[in-house]
Amino acid sequence: MITPEIPWIEYVFDRTRGSGVAHMSSPRTSVTVLHQNIRHSVRGLAQGRIYWHPNTGAYGIWGKIGEAYALAGATAGPLKYPKSDEIKCPTKACWFNRFETGNIYWSAATGAHAVYGAIFAAYGRNGYENGRFGLPTSDEFAVNGGRQVNFQGGWIRWLSATNSIVTS
Repeated sequence: MITPEIPWIEYVFDRTRGSGVAHMSSPRTSVTVLHQNIRHSVRGLAQGRIYWHPNTGAYGIWGKIGEAYALAGATAGPLKYPKSDEIKCPTKACWFNRFETGNIYWSAATGAHAVYGAIFAAYGRNGYENGRFGLPTSDEFAVNGGRQVNFQGGWIRWLSATNSIVTS
């Protein structure tokens, strides 16, 4: 029986392969699971994965961004499900994927780093990668009283006691 999400996963696979992007390679696994009463799928490929969820659609994640997503917990982590395929930054030498609660950015100079939640909202208010902070240079980490992400042009910190943002 073909489930409704399989055509979307095949579409993403064909779209990435057909565009000359060799990131996805050959299919390895296909898993459909029911989690919290919502059906979602992951299609494992030789060099990446395609994730499908009824609220976000089907998107491919691969390479260093895929590695960072896996380290952040993939769909069970704070980023949740992808909302885009890999996108080239319009004005910088970088790439990113959008997720439900943030983005993962990659550049040769900075590596792959996730920005999400309240820190991501503050990053957006400051112009994302084109703003004063530039690209992230660290993943989110614990600091006294909150969480922080370092960027090329400073840092953004979330303070848990006041649910507020401070920046460098």
